[in-house]
Amino acid sequence: MSTKTSESAVGRAPRYAEIEKVLRQRILADYYSTSGFLPQERELAQEFQVSRNTLRSALQLLSDQQLISKVQGCGTMIRRPVEKPGEYIVLHLGGSNLSNFIISILHEIDSQASQRSACIIYTPLNNLADTELEKLQQRLTQQRNLKGVLLIGNFTRDLLRKVQSFFKIPMVLIGDLWQESQRSDELLVSQVVGNDYAKMYQATAYLLQQGARRIAAIGQPSDLIWGNAFFNGYKDAFHDADIDFQPEYYEAIDNYGNPRDVFQRNLSNYLQSLLQSQPHPDALIFPTEYYGTVYWLAEQNGISIPEDLLLVGRSAVDCTPQEFPCVTTNPQEIIQEAFDLLKQEQEHPGRVRQRRIIEPTWLEAKPCIK
Repeated sequence: MSTKTSESAVGRAPRYAEIEKVLRQRILADYYSTSGFLPQERELAQEFQVSRNTLRSALQLLSDQQLISKVQGCGTMIRRPVEKPGEYIVLHLGGSNLSNFIISILHEIDSQASQRSACIIYTPLNNLADTELEKLQQRLTQQRNLKGVLLIGNFTRDLLRKVQSFFKIPMVLIGDLWQESQRSDELLVSQVVGNDYAKMYQATAYLLQQGARRIAAIGQPSDLIWGNAFFNGYKDAFHDADIDFQPEYYEAIDNYGNPRDVFQRNLSNYLQSLLQSQPHPDALIFPTEYYGTVYWLAEQNGISIPEDLLLVGRSAVDCTPQEFPCVTTNPQEIIQEAFDLLKQEQEHPGRVRQRRIIEPTWLEAKPCIK
């Protein structure tokens, strides 16, 4: 009995299949982009040290995939496949009133998707009822090249699980979970969030360096992720500067989710309350992402802003041109990280689940154009 073992007996692919794999990888990597043609059969057979018949079997596989074609009198032309444009779903949960944050994020998503030769399927959601998700699911069955889902808005842990049960494709949440007191190590999906602690710390430290001691701040309740980060950054800046902390100047506004007109009215009430407190604050950290400058809000509501009041803005994304400095998050960085996470999810399904925190950017004051 012969002791010789065939290649197929040990599970090795036929030689022509190995050659096809190498050539396909070269074609997809634009290895032959200069000439646009494969080398002659004789050269390839010599390179791989196989017969012409073996090489032709490999070339036939490439032809079946429409990666090459014979051109009479010229040789074997490369037919680089044209990738179908990708499609990204953007699910926005939070009502029809779009804040500057949402508008900036949507604009940046659209811009970066275009750079990737992809398109956006934007879908505002009201309450994530089953009927709403079922309609969206039916609509998405018509899409052929879905790359992933970008989630924006007031998603809770339960709502995230619900979305996951309907859509089995990579998804990334832009922002923190809603109605959570702190960030959990348990990540249902990958997240990209701004460093809210650093924003408030930088804003407070800047004002303390300017000589302010009674620094008013409008933030969120400390029992929410954002409010907890705002308040601790605010407090720690005082402690690190060895200056007495005065928490009574921190106003927690707990209705960010209200319609814009309601939020604006309440925000103006908080502003008026802070400015009327005794002794008067000598500085203010203001959430600029919603309504531009504090001067505009004051003008609309008949509020007088002291000329010597030091102002710093705090924004979820690049805010409108400021008459005062602003600590903000670069939306370009947010979306770059979100798309990178989606790419990793596509390459390693279910194994990513990272939280990436974007450090804030400091914007200097810009002169007001009257």
